[in-house]
Amino acid sequence: MTALAQQTPSAKNGMGAGPSETPAFRWAASKGSWLLVTVSVIFVLALAAVDYYDRARDDNKASPQPSSSSTPVTRSTRYLRMPDLCGYVRRNEMRGRHEKGPYGIGLDYENDSKGASCDWESSDKIERNKFNLVINAHLLPTETAAKAEMADIEPGTTTIDSTTRTSRTAEQIGDDSMQTIADEDRDETGKHNHTWVTFRRDNLIVEVWYSEYAVPLSISDNKERVTSMALQEATHLDTVITEEPENREKPIRG
Repeated sequence: MTALAQQTPSAKNGMGAGPSETPAFRWAASKGSWLLVTVSVIFVLALAAVDYYDRARDDNKASPQPSSSSTPVTRSTRYLRMPDLCGYVRRNEMRGRHEKGPYGIGLDYENDSKGASCDWESSDKIERNKFNLVINAHLLPTETAAKAEMADIEPGTTTIDSTTRTSRTAEQIGDDSMQTIADEDRDETGKHNHTWVTFRRDNLIVEVWYSEYAVPLSISDNKERVTSMALQEATHLDTVITEEPENREKPIRG
């Protein structure tokens, strides 16, 4: 038997490998220990990172985030300029009617950035009933001042040239609204009825005055019709104020 054949059974049984195998075994054991330690360290670091992330996220939720701008953004509920109420009515409702001008029947306000005044009368070519529509509007410096002005309109009955009755509107227009209805007058030309509605939207006050005159005596519901028309126009103007895009942005609203 050769020397190689004599060494084979010892090698298979793991015996007699000689001193050359001992360092290899120790190196493998050492490698396994370091691998275990490395995995443990990575695991601990991962837990620490997750804990840090959770704490940072909670801190961000609890603390207010700084604004992208150094100046805080505030929203105002104040009108800075008068919406173009007369222009809107002129273009969309009163075409073909006679506009009497800002002083046609003694209107109260200038047509400028703080006030609006306009009035129309019926056209014989369009309406059978003769009417006047007057719009007065003005801005107050603050909403508080506008509220105070509205508070001066007291419910009740007054008698000067004719009897008028003032009350809150059945359905609120704007932030606050009042109506004044005059008693019906009659003469040889027919019936005459007048209603005016005043409403507030923020610091803007709008007055709508509507009347019909020389109405045939045979028409029985003219007083109710006039009141309905005044309320309808006031409601429409409030819609224009709040929903027209140009009335929700600067320079009109700020």
